[in-house]
Amino acid sequence: MNQLYLKEHLCEELEGAKEYIKRAIEIKAMDASWGKMFYEMSIQELSHADNFFKMAQDYYNKVTSVYKEAPDYLDER
Repeated sequence: MNQLYLKEHLCEELEGAKEYIKRAIEIKAMDASWGKMFYEMSIQELSHADNFFKMAQDYYNKVTSVYKEAPDYLDER
Protein backbone atom coordinates (compact mmCIF):
# COMPACT_ATOMS: atom_id res chain seq x y z
CA MET A 1 0.00 0.00 0.00
CA ASN A 2 1.19 3.49 -0.77
CA GLN A 3 -0.08 7.04 -1.09
CA LEU A 4 -1.41 6.46 -4.61
CA TYR A 5 -3.46 3.46 -3.44
CA LEU A 6 -5.03 5.56 -0.69
CA LYS A 7 -5.73 8.46 -3.06
CA GLU A 8 -7.39 6.18 -5.65
CA HIS A 9 -9.63 4.56 -3.06
CA LEU A 10 -10.52 7.92 -1.52
CA CYS A 11 -11.60 9.18 -4.94
CA GLU A 12 -13.63 6.00 -5.59
CA GLU A 13 -15.49 6.41 -2.31
CA LEU A 14 -16.25 10.07 -3.05
CA GLU A 15 -17.55 9.17 -6.52
CA GLY A 16 -19.73 6.46 -4.99
CA ALA A 17 -21.13 8.91 -2.45
CA LYS A 18 -21.91 11.41 -5.21
CA GLU A 19 -23.65 8.76 -7.30
CA TYR A 20 -25.76 7.53 -4.38
CA ILE A 21 -26.87 11.00 -3.34
CA LYS A 22 -27.91 11.78 -6.91
CA ARG A 23 -30.02 8.62 -6.93
CA ALA A 24 -31.50 9.54 -3.53
CA ILE A 25 -32.68 12.87 -4.89
CA GLU A 26 -33.91 11.30 -8.11
CA ILE A 27 -35.95 8.49 -6.51
CA LYS A 28 -37.22 10.30 -3.39
CA ALA A 29 -40.47 11.47 -5.00
CA MET A 30 -41.30 7.98 -6.25
CA ASP A 31 -40.30 6.07 -3.13
CA ALA A 32 -39.14 7.89 -0.01
CA SER A 33 -37.80 4.71 1.59
CA TRP A 34 -35.55 4.07 -1.40
CA GLY A 35 -34.43 7.70 -1.29
CA LYS A 36 -33.52 7.25 2.35
CA MET A 37 -31.65 4.03 1.56
CA PHE A 38 -29.57 5.72 -1.15
CA TYR A 39 -28.92 8.64 1.20
CA GLU A 40 -27.67 6.27 3.91
CA MET A 41 -25.43 4.47 1.40
CA SER A 42 -23.99 7.85 0.41
CA ILE A 43 -23.23 8.62 4.06
CA GLN A 44 -21.47 5.25 4.39
CA GLU A 45 -19.33 6.00 1.34
CA LEU A 46 -18.39 9.37 2.86
CA SER A 47 -17.39 7.59 6.05
CA HIS A 48 -15.17 5.25 4.02
CA ALA A 49 -13.67 8.26 2.23
CA ASP A 50 -12.96 9.89 5.57
CA ASN A 51 -11.15 6.73 6.70
CA PHE A 52 -8.97 6.73 3.57
CA PHE A 53 -8.25 10.45 4.04
CA LYS A 54 -7.13 9.90 7.63
CA MET A 55 -4.95 6.97 6.58
CA ALA A 56 -3.39 9.07 3.80
CA GLN A 57 -2.62 11.86 6.26
CA ASP A 58 -1.11 9.39 8.72
CA TYR A 59 0.90 7.71 5.96
CA TYR A 60 2.26 11.05 4.74
CA ASN A 61 3.17 12.15 8.27
CA LYS A 62 4.97 8.88 9.01
CA VAL A 63 6.94 8.92 5.77
CA THR A 64 7.91 12.58 5.96
CA SER A 65 8.91 12.40 9.63
CA VAL A 66 12.04 10.42 8.72
CA TYR A 67 13.29 12.98 6.16
CA LYS A 68 14.53 16.53 6.57
CA GLU A 69 12.76 17.30 3.28
CA ALA A 70 9.84 15.32 1.91
CA PRO A 71 10.70 13.18 -1.12
CA ASP A 72 9.50 14.70 -4.40
CA TYR A 73 7.16 11.82 -5.14
CA LEU A 74 5.12 12.62 -2.03
CA ASP A 75 4.40 16.11 -3.26
CA GLU A 76 3.22 14.97 -6.69
CA ARG A 77 -0.55 15.06 -6.93
